[in-house]
Amino acid sequence: MTNIQVAEAAGTITGTVYRDYNGNGTQDTGEIGEAGVIARAYDSSDALVGTATSIANGTYSLAHTGNGTIRVEFTIPASACNLASTVDFPSTGGATYGTSVQFVAATQANVNFAFNNPAEFNNLVNVVNPPLAITQFVPGDPLLNTGAATDARLGAAFNTFAYNSAGQIGSTGYTPVLGTAPAAQIGSAWGLAYQKETGSVFASAVTKRHAGFGSLGSGGIYRITSTGATSFVNVNTIGIPTGTVTRTATGVNGLPANRNGVSTDADSFDKVGKTGIGGLDLSDDGRFLYLMNLFDDPATTTVNERRLYRLEIGNPAAVPTAANVTAYDLPNPNCVRGVARPWAVKYYRGSVYTGIVCSGENAGTNTVNGASDINAFVYQMDATTGVFNTTPILTIPLNYQKGTAFNEPVANRKWNPWTATFQSSGNGSIFPQPILSDLEFDKDGTLILGLMDRNGMQTGFFQPNTAGAGQIEGFSSGDLLRAYKNPTGCAFQLESNAREGAASAKAATAGAGNNQGPGGGEFYYQESLAGTHEETSLGSLAFLPNNAGNDVTVGVYDPTRIRSGGVSWMDNTTGATDRDYEIYFEAQSGSTNTQGSFGKSVGLGDIEPLLAPAPLEIGNRVWNDADRDGIQDPNETVISGVSLELYADFNDDGTPDGAVLATTTTSASGNWYFNNANIADGEPTVAGNQAGLQPNRNYLVRIAASQFTGSRGVAATPLAGLTLTPNDRTGNGAVDLSDSDAIYNGGFAQIRVPAMVSGRSTHSFDFGLAVPVYSVGNRVFNDTNNNGIRETAETGISAATVNLYLDANNDNVADGVAIATTTTDASGYYRFDNLAANNYIVGVAIPTGFASSSVNAADPDNNVDNDDSGITVAGAEIRSFAVTLGDQAEPINETDLSASGQGNFDNQANLTLDFGFFQTASIGDLVFNDTDRDGVQDAGELGVGGVTVVLTGTTTNGVAVNLTTTTATTGTIGSYVFAGLAPGSYTVTVTQPTGFRFSPQDAGGNDALDSDVNASGATASIAVTAGQVITNVDAGLVPVVSIGNQVFNDVNNNG
Repeated sequence: MTNIQVAEAAGTITGTVYRDYNGNGTQDTGEIGEAGVIARAYDSSDALVGTATSIANGTYSLAHTGNGTIRVEFTIPASACNLASTVDFPSTGGATYGTSVQFVAATQANVNFAFNNPAEFNNLVNVVNPPLAITQFVPGDPLLNTGAATDARLGAAFNTFAYNSAGQIGSTGYTPVLGTAPAAQIGSAWGLAYQKETGSVFASAVTKRHAGFGSLGSGGIYRITSTGATSFVNVNTIGIPTGTVTRTATGVNGLPANRNGVSTDADSFDKVGKTGIGGLDLSDDGRFLYLMNLFDDPATTTVNERRLYRLEIGNPAAVPTAANVTAYDLPNPNCVRGVARPWAVKYYRGSVYTGIVCSGENAGTNTVNGASDINAFVYQMDATTGVFNTTPILTIPLNYQKGTAFNEPVANRKWNPWTATFQSSGNGSIFPQPILSDLEFDKDGTLILGLMDRNGMQTGFFQPNTAGAGQIEGFSSGDLLRAYKNPTGCAFQLESNAREGAASAKAATAGAGNNQGPGGGEFYYQESLAGTHEETSLGSLAFLPNNAGNDVTVGVYDPTRIRSGGVSWMDNTTGATDRDYEIYFEAQSGSTNTQGSFGKSVGLGDIEPLLAPAPLEIGNRVWNDADRDGIQDPNETVISGVSLELYADFNDDGTPDGAVLATTTTSASGNWYFNNANIADGEPTVAGNQAGLQPNRNYLVRIAASQFTGSRGVAATPLAGLTLTPNDRTGNGAVDLSDSDAIYNGGFAQIRVPAMVSGRSTHSFDFGLAVPVYSVGNRVFNDTNNNGIRETAETGISAATVNLYLDANNDNVADGVAIATTTTDASGYYRFDNLAANNYIVGVAIPTGFASSSVNAADPDNNVDNDDSGITVAGAEIRSFAVTLGDQAEPINETDLSASGQGNFDNQANLTLDFGFFQTASIGDLVFNDTDRDGVQDAGELGVGGVTVVLTGTTTNGVAVNLTTTTATTGTIGSYVFAGLAPGSYTVTVTQPTGFRFSPQDAGGNDALDSDVNASGATASIAVTAGQVITNVDAGLVPVVSIGNQVFNDVNNNG
């Protein structure tokens, strides 16, 4: 990234999005622009202020309405014609091009973004001569040992050669083959796949007439490393039958030990393309080996073994078992008078592509530019789901006129149906039978197709026919085709008359009108030797995207002279041959094989680049997150000079496994990177040095303890007094591109780096720091049992008003009005964030119908969670005493958190200030005049006002209660109520008024109407729970009546 402070002005940002094949962060020759990448502009408020999308040449123009410094984010879409975020990743070299997040001026040019598919990484700029591998067929039986120098077992079956090789064997400047594996180790092999991380080449057995299998037979897969070739697995032993070929020491099916010898090898003739393994390829992560089984047992009609198979071998590879095998049925192209014969396998951008031909082998025909029973098809399978698209992505009619193999009549220059009968004329055999053997994709996704001639696999160099007669030279007649990938609709268009596709901007090549391909011409028009052999392609291909000449490497015979085999580099723009390289050569003329080769038949197999895995790079930025929101706002400054350390964390426990692996320092733009340049050894558990970050390994990045320890920046360093800001926050930009990722671990500031696949560089590891701020909060709850503790069953009180006050002098009295106000959420939680170090008081407006818990914690700094912190009553509010927020003084590991978490880091947040409230209860009803003295309130018996009523008892917490009230003299005369009661046990005592006595207690059987007091005016003890409203505690009063007059002495007894 870069960070540039600029004057405020809306503007336009321009640049180029390109594929950086060599990962150096610079667009070199041959590195193409790409359409479809989205550039977004964000201003200092994190608002999106502009969007643009790159066009076909990779350029974009991003007009925006923002001011000042702009944050530009580049996003690779989830899926587009030639783009996918699951395949394409930011390139290494982030320090050069700026990564996927850049901070730039409002108007600025050359704001570029480099990315690539790691599978296409190749460093041809700095490593100009990487090796390629190719298989070679050796005549004879490689398992026989006569001790002779001409034994087939000693012949080269696997070669490697430098990419920029050229010329004939023995010529000036010729670069010799770099290394070989003898036929004794792998036998006849065609398919190749390379596991980059382990340097292992896998080679698969193929049925090639006159060339014997290796020790594993027709199902053999071999592993070749710098130390030689070894047997890997015979797929027949894990449930993949590949068929058999009868071969004996002598006779019609015999193979000699001598690679210069003669053999009939009759049984193999019609089994070419029908037994053994065809194409072979690895998934980009090196874990899955895909192979095409060519075999189908003619005696079995219920099982078609012509299937694509996947072997889960892992990376590094382990020998698979049957449990690691997955089979995929191929789509049915509905062949007429033929059989669907597969071969090609190509893993590309998360899909597996397969090549199939309709063979026409059941009396099929093919008329040039007319009716045909032979066609070729390319099918695509999603590698994740294992589901094929049953519609081919490309259909190739094979009824076009071909070039000459060697002076055959024009009418014979065509593809023929597959045959079980040896075809020859004189001492030559020319009978092209199509196999779609190899697939490659050009930089723009255009498909390059290699067609092998089956007859070239059925013949040799002056070998007899299947009856053992004659000395016949086989002439291969393959082909090389091209199908343009039209970005509009993302469909393929087969070349026609030397133009790669109707929608392509490329002009037709010089092959137009040569009558050697579809539409009367051919795009690649120089796969030939001086016009004598016009179809020298052997059907094998390799493509390295990062080459200035933009060539495809093609296996050919006679690359520079007759009776030789090698490769040609064919130009993907002009169709011409740029250079040739010879791998083998038959030095003599005549009909005797003295060089142990296959001459002009198919003598070479698949080609595989042996490239290093794409390197890994991590980074990005340390900045002062002034607003502490965890998002990189464009107006926030960077922090340079920060020392960062890389550690192994291979057990992924968040703690360094050992010593520091590498260090780096943030640049003037606040950026940092770890890559091959500054990591001498990224794999300390393995002997030697493995430069750079290693795939599938976990790491940690920490700020050095000399600058950050004890959860804050060290004095006199760039981080003095700073603390981390919140991590993993979501802003308006792409997830994880602009947030802070650092967390505390033991007082250190660190970022955990998850294991990554080769080449999937990540530039989103950012450290946000700022002057520390604090949070305080937690929960207002319904303390149903009024014990001052929130039990599990006690719920929060929502929508309660919470106020925050300063108490700078720590006297437990608010310094003034509230400085902040919030309300509790649905679960009763509240929180105040971004507070400076100070003393604070929290107050909660007493919710209607509630009272503060009777039991509380006097000191809110006790850091005890779930206890009631309400102490003092201030009007309609209950307040805590002062809570002190300060550096490294806050509690950690609070358990009762809201969904929004801590607010600030754990040791900068006190989330223990809870407030308990209970729903108050009430007791009351009526003191009435029981005129009929029956203890029951009858209709017409009125209340008595002005009577004193006393409530005594204790709460459930043992607090004594003694309350007095007077019955109403207006309204409902005689009514009374004791409200706001805490749960407890209470007695109501009515003071007996003069002239009254109390009615009988509990008479009549109806508690709502009876008198509940005894002769002394007291009720029995009443148990009250939270929120309970009791409205049936009554007292009946009976007026006192006087009866009498005088007792006298009636002396005269007259009454």
